[in-house]
Amino acid sequence: MSGRGRMRLGKRLAFALLTILLLLPLTELGLRLFNVTVDSGGPVFVDRVLYQSLGGKDAEWDEYITLGAKVYPLTPQNYNIARSPGSKPAGVTRIVALGDSSTIGDQVQPHQAYPQVLGRTLPGCFPDANIEVWNLGRHGYTSYQGRLLVEQLWETLQPDVLIFYFGANDASPAPIRSDKEWSQVPAWSLSLHRKLYVNSRLYRLLRNVNVSYMRSRVQHVFREGPLPMNPHCRVSEADFRQNRDALKARVEASGGSFIQISSAGLTGEKIVPGPFFLEWQPGPRDIDLQALFSAERQAGRNPLADTVHPNAHGHRLLAREIAARLAAMWGAENCPARAFMEDGDGRSG
Repeated sequence: MSGRGRMRLGKRLAFALLTILLLLPLTELGLRLFNVTVDSGGPVFVDRVLYQSLGGKDAEWDEYITLGAKVYPLTPQNYNIARSPGSKPAGVTRIVALGDSSTIGDQVQPHQAYPQVLGRTLPGCFPDANIEVWNLGRHGYTSYQGRLLVEQLWETLQPDVLIFYFGANDASPAPIRSDKEWSQVPAWSLSLHRKLYVNSRLYRLLRNVNVSYMRSRVQHVFREGPLPMNPHCRVSEADFRQNRDALKARVEASGGSFIQISSAGLTGEKIVPGPFFLEWQPGPRDIDLQALFSAERQAGRNPLADTVHPNAHGHRLLAREIAARLAAMWGAENCPARAFMEDGDGRSG
């Protein structure tokens, strides 16, 4: 190629680059000017071309699917707690409840979540013990995030009892990356991605093409039978068990106790176990939620606010069952069931 030809090629490339650089901010400006938002949340409307909904409302997305799994600081803004937990004082028995929206108290008032019920009621059941109960559940959390939270803050938390209530989010499809895969993205790249996704509508649009339709499958985690073949989940079943076993081993190595609550949900008129609990056999300290809630429904009482989240009655049932496990572990008499089937702080529930 002659020198003149190379010059013409260089000019064309420069012109093309300049066009792209001008087109990108103009497109972003147009999306903002006409208030076009990109929705990758659920339930999603599947557009035939873009596989996502475009509209003039606030954008919604599942932050952990689109932005990657993260652990939030222990503040009242992030968790259902009145203050941030400090180092455990001497003589205190500390109970830490890990979980997702079913633990933080989705669909109920903050004081009706089962850790809050436990915190109010256990002192009356065990008057000689100085007990703290911390609700460290958060919307969208998986067992991977629960494990990270405990590992990062073990020296501060030092739980005597660790309650583990995960499963629904773990089994949710991950169209981009699993939680573990997100953790392997370089920190600078992940930070840049998060900033661009939150602040740039164009970047969000490009990232979501042919991806966000997968988000709709999150609504179908609970089913009769196993998951579809080879699902790409936020946390695989093997990793779910590994996260659980690592937390169990850690708390028991320090002389503490581990209580697992299985996940369960409503399919039609039947309570079914979560996909990772189809063949699960509960230990003496564990709570079989499918059996517990099925018995309630057979007795004509409803423990669920929707297809998966416990209502106030369901949370009180959980608190009662956990108290029974604690009484057995600590060699005390069972707390009266009535104490947990009423709202301990005098508010109606």
